[in-house]
Amino acid sequence: MEKTRSVTSVRKDLMNISKRASIYMDRIVLTNRGEAESVLLGMADYLGMKAAAELAAHPEILDAMRRSQQAFAAGKGVRMEDAFERLEQSEISDRPVPQETSA
Repeated sequence: MEKTRSVTSVRKDLMNISKRASIYMDRIVLTNRGEAESVLLGMADYLGMKAAAELAAHPEILDAMRRSQQAFAAGKGVRMEDAFERLEQSEISDRPVPQETSA
C-alpha cells in the first residue's frame, strides 16, 4: 500500500514506520514542503524492484523468458518434477553395475 507522509511526521516514528514498510510492504512517499522527495520501502520490496530493473536492462533475458513461457503454454515444456525424475532415472541407469569379485 502506498502512503504519503511528510519527512517531519516520519522523523518521530521512523522505526515503527520502517518496520511496517518491511512487514506489510507499505511504500511511504516522503514529502518535504508538500513535494514528493523520496520513498521508504522494505528491503524485500526494494530487492524485488532492483531485480526487475536489472532484468529490464537485459531485453535478451526477457525475450528468452517470454519464449519459454509460450513454449510451456503450448505444451512443449517439462515440469520441474518430471525433469528431476528423468535426471534421477538417467543417473541410476548410467551407473556402472558392480562386478562380483571371486574370492
